[in-house]
Amino acid sequence: MKLFGYEISLLNFTRLDHQIGKFRAIRDSYREANVQIYGEQLARLLDGDEI
Repeated sequence: MKLFGYEISLLNFTRLDHQIGKFRAIRDSYREANVQIYGEQLARLLDGDEI
C-alpha cells in the first residue's frame, strides 16, 4: 500500500513539475518581450526621441 501511495505522490509531483515548467516558459517569454520593449525605448531615449 505504501508503494502505491508513493507512486501516486510521484505522479502528482511529475504533473506539478510539468505545470511549473509551463509557467516558467511563459515567464521567460514575457521577460524576453519586456527586454525588447525596454531596449527599444532606451534606444529612442538615447537618440533624443520622445517615448
